[in-house]
Amino acid sequence: MILNKGEGKKDLIFTDACKRQIQHACMLVETKFEAVRSGNVVVQDLQYINDHLETFVESIAILKKNENVGKEEVRKTVKLRLKEVEEFTQQQGQMKHFVSLCQHASGTYLSQIVYIIRYF
Repeated sequence: MILNKGEGKKDLIFTDACKRQIQHACMLVETKFEAVRSGNVVVQDLQYINDHLETFVESIAILKKNENVGKEEVRKTVKLRLKEVEEFTQQQGQMKHFVSLCQHASGTYLSQIVYIIRYF
């Protein structure tokens, strides 16, 4: 980036390399938002986005202004995905506990458990 101070003006002039890096960063942010929006986001990426939520929201609002993507929509989408991860984690813990209990059950007892789960 070069600061041009000709004739009392202060303009920023970006080098080609800088422009490419900015374009790459913008594409990455847009790609991450689409992953969040579709529900195909990596959990670590979602946590990172949440840690930097306001910067992410502002960036998406600028990048997607032609598509009328509002800041509140971005916030709600990220929060929804976080809630889904939280619920999945909770269910995963419950399933681990259930499987652990079932490992100690005999065949007859286990078939009764399966019957109860299916029909009740």
